[in-house]
Amino acid sequence: AVLTLVVFETVQAGAIQFTEHSNFATSAGYGPNQTSAILGLGAFVALILALHERDPRLRFLYLGVSALFVGSSVLTFSRGGAFNMVVCVSAWGVHYLAQRQMRRILGAVAVLLVIAGVVFFPRINAWTQGALGARFSSIETTGRAEIASADLQIFRDNLAFGGGAGRSAVERQKYVFKRVASHTEYTRLLSEHGIWGVASMLLLGIMALVAYRRAPNAVCRGWVAGCTA
Repeated sequence: AVLTLVVFETVQAGAIQFTEHSNFATSAGYGPNQTSAILGLGAFVALILALHERDPRLRFLYLGVSALFVGSSVLTFSRGGAFNMVVCVSAWGVHYLAQRQMRRILGAVAVLLVIAGVVFFPRINAWTQGALGARFSSIETTGRAEIASADLQIFRDNLAFGGGAGRSAVERQKYVFKRVASHTEYTRLLSEHGIWGVASMLLLGIMALVAYRRAPNAVCRGWVAGCTA
């Protein structure tokens, strides 16, 4: 649903002005961070379906859908979705290296990715007048590091209960001198919930570890590892 809306709105937008910042026109007017993240997740799931599909026609269909997800995520100019997918695929893929058939399929996917990088990325980059390449080659955190640092300071000042649920933006004004939403969920948990945020992350980690250890085989462990990542 998100992919359909993003593609439709991008096509309808006509001339789009690209800069080195997140783009609302290619995010269907919604938050580029959130849109990029859900598109990256879609790309990851479609890729998994492609590798498990035995029908060659459906396999290519899933690969095409995955590529469309990736392209749409990249065009939001929010880097999170693409980076998330790389991390998820890496965590998931290492569990398949022991299987010969899967190694072949992963090799084919790697070749497709190289072709996409050599053929399609330069064309998209040219369409954005070089802004896409500049965006994804930048290591600038666009303020996230400062916001995360403020979150940690709020946590240190309010260890017991944090600044309060939903109040991190208000509390953060003391440290960054403006009201801005948290961009990192892990530090938001600390700033808003204090030591209970730490407990939440520990519980999430334990749940993931238990699920991983209970997984009956490498395929299932790969799913757990990829989705956890």
